[in-house]
Amino acid sequence: MLDFIEKSPTCLHAVANIGAMLEEAGYDTQVLEFIDMEHTPKNILIRAVRRQGKREDSGISELTAALGVETTLQKLFRKDQE
Repeated sequence: MLDFIEKSPTCLHAVANIGAMLEEAGYDTQVLEFIDMEHTPKNILIRAVRRQGKREDSGISELTAALGVETTLQKLFRKDQE
């Protein structure tokens, strides 16, 4: 958990880590701002489009396994593969 916190000190880092999880699961991702970050940092959209194949492991799976937890995205991806 401390590793994730160190990698995600701000909401923007957390969004980047979620994007990495999506890419690892086989999605092309794009992060968009609804409103300029100068006004509010809370309006962020992650657009993900399914593609063929998967990318390299981002390390998030290893981290969550070491912590004995599973993120909602991991549960959804596992369910999708069944």
